[in-house]
Amino acid sequence: MRKSISRTRFDPTKARGAAQPGLFEPQTGKPISVSELTRKIKRAVEDHLPQRVLVAGEISNLKRPTSGHLYLVLKDANSQIPAVMWKSKAAKIRFDLGDGLAVIATGHVEVYEPQGKYQLI
Repeated sequence: MRKSISRTRFDPTKARGAAQPGLFEPQTGKPISVSELTRKIKRAVEDHLPQRVLVAGEISNLKRPTSGHLYLVLKDANSQIPAVMWKSKAAKIRFDLGDGLAVIATGHVEVYEPQGKYQLI
């Protein structure tokens, strides 16, 4: 039997900073920069989600650069999310990771500002 994880629907009006003019309302002032918009998205996502999430998926596009970090994609039938495992954690893995392996990953969601993308850490 599979244990279900309860989810709460994201409400952008309750995110920290949501009351700032121009973020979720029709723009009334000058435009904000791409960096500022990305920063606001980062705060909204990271402040709303729990510090630790469990994500079931299949590993795809596993990359092992010389840095020792692992870069991969977790996917299911309908979606995918980039994921990163830092060298210190990757060194503790006691089984072979590879494309096609079904896993339950534990981590937190982060918005990587320079590229404006979210990923599981």
